[in-house]
Amino acid sequence: MANYRKLPWQRNIRVIPASVAAKLQEVPRGVGIVPVCTKLITATELKDGAFRHLNMKLVADQPSFPATLLPSEDTGPYSAKNCNGWEVKRQDLPMIPKTIYLGERPIYGDWSNGSFPLWQDRMVYQVDEYAPTDYCIDIDMLRKTAASFVFKFKLDCVLDRSDANFDEDLLFCLRVCPETLAGIAELS
Repeated sequence: MANYRKLPWQRNIRVIPASVAAKLQEVPRGVGIVPVCTKLITATELKDGAFRHLNMKLVADQPSFPATLLPSEDTGPYSAKNCNGWEVKRQDLPMIPKTIYLGERPIYGDWSNGSFPLWQDRMVYQVDEYAPTDYCIDIDMLRKTAASFVFKFKLDCVLDRSDANFDEDLLFCLRVCPETLAGIAELS
């Protein structure tokens, strides 16, 4: 189990939330969908460093934040997948032969006699590899109140409902949002 940054909010969601599913029904096919989250952040939260992982802080009673940010891989498992990609072991498919290099070995256990490469054939499960998505978060301050700020966080991806993997892609985007933003994304 990887060690992820401790955050005071829930990280993961299991299914597409009902509010997002209802909004999807209103959007006609062929229109690009962008996950967006708005969040009310108090000046105290910025001072205390609750959003330090987004490089957000309070400087002279004004928020300081980057316009675009790639979520850190230590924020959670989906942020790590966003940065590094991932593999899925396909145990539902038949095993395949694979030749594995086990390193150089000394001849008769003595390096002075020379060495030889050792290779071994093994049966392994097939693996699907997924490249990093590298979705960045665009941050924008919408308004300022007396002791808080309203920010808009937008993932820089456009999803197409006609895509075969739309539900998986949407759920992935919606899982990145709670890890980094402490909120469920909506659609725009």
